[in-house]
Order: sequence, then C-alpha cells, then structure tokens
Amino acid sequence: LAVAATGDPCLGLKVAAHVQPATFHSLGLALLASQTLEDALLRSARYSRIVSNAVAVRLERGATEARQVVEWQLATPVVDEAIDLAMASTVKMGLLLLAIDPSAPRPMQLRLRRSATPAMRAEFAAHFACPIVFEADENSLALPLDWLDRPLPMANPQLARQNDLVVMDYLA
Repeated sequence: LAVAATGDPCLGLKVAAHVQPATFHSLGLALLASQTLEDALLRSARYSRIVSNAVAVRLERGATEARQVVEWQLATPVVDEAIDLAMASTVKMGLLLLAIDPSAPRPMQLRLRRSATPAMRAEFAAHFACPIVFEADENSLALPLDWLDRPLPMANPQLARQNDLVVMDYLA
C-alpha cells in the first residue's frame, strides 16, 4: 500500500535511511555490543521475529564468503520492498557495527529474487554500491569472511547477553 501511495518501487531503500539501532528494541543494543559481525548477524537471525514474522533469516558461512539469506515465510505474496528494506538495513547496520565509512568500497554481492526496471537497477546500484543480481534464486547478501571475523569496536559480551535477555522476554 505504501508503494502504491508513493509510486516508489524503491521505497524500502528510503525507509532504511531511518533505521537506527534502537529501531530494533534491545536487539539493536545487543548487535552493537556483539563481539564480531558474525556474532551480530547470528544474533540478528536468531531474534529476527522482533522485527518481522514475515521473514526467516539465516547466516551461511562458506569457504570464501558468508551469506545472509532472507526467506519470505507467509502464504501471502512476497512484499519485495520488505526484502529490500531488510537487506538495506543489514548493510546500514553492518557498516555502522564495523565502523566502515559508508562511502568506502563494499566487497559484497546482493542477490534479489525481485525483478527491476532500469531506473530501479540504477537506484539499487547507487544505494548498495556493490554488484547486484536481480531475478536470482534467493534473497541474499554475500559478505567477505574477514568482515565476519573482525572484532567490533563496541563489543561488550556482558551487555550483549543482558540485551539478549530483554529481547527474549519481549518475544515471550
């Protein structure tokens, strides 16, 4: 409905600009306090229901890269813009967690099941600054392994655990 009202098929990208750690309740604080990006992404997958019950998120670690895969779970039609928002939010939070300059090169790849017009492709390319495959077999974000293993500057295991408890209580 929001896409129809705005006429903007890239609305998910624009909404992600407003995402901050507190957007995700205590999960955002737990992400900030995670030891590594892998720790944060696993935590995000484990507690993804705090954001949405429409998607399932998993992290797959391969030999040369890791992939965060987002799968639509509801029987209703896939809302592509919700997937776009999930991916754009993941990138925004990942850059924040790693303290990477958002204008720096991004050695990652985005794969989306959705199709896109040439104008949308240009907007996605400008937003993500990485190779993007549309009409892919999955919705995923491939990241270099060295990003996953990098210690996060705000790591605090005790604070992460405390916020995990708050998230679990909230979900219960």
